[in-house]
Amino acid sequence: MRAVIMEAAGRPVMVVIPAHAHVDTQKVAATLGVERAHIAGDDAYTQVFRDCEAGAIPPFGNLYGLPVYVDAGFLWVHTVVFPAGRRTRSVTMPYREYVRLVRPVVADLVMTSPTQG
Repeated sequence: MRAVIMEAAGRPVMVVIPAHAHVDTQKVAATLGVERAHIAGDDAYTQVFRDCEAGAIPPFGNLYGLPVYVDAGFLWVHTVVFPAGRRTRSVTMPYREYVRLVRPVVADLVMTSPTQG
């Protein structure tokens, strides 16, 4: 599980995707109802997540005042693993517990592989 900070209509949002996947910015924009969304620059990470190491952002944007959108692919996953703010620490928890704590919007947010139908 990987958290990506995006900007849409001048506001930051958190998009949570599988660690191996790539964000589809067009799908994110459509989900948010905006014309365009893009991955935020490093400044957005360092300003918002001051207590976290770069590359170790936990997927709890709600604790930082960010709306959270999670990829629908997680609906079929029982357990998720994500960084705990440090590169040397991670958390493993049931996906349903993550949803209960964060209350994210679930949507299709990742690029489809050309080999998939």
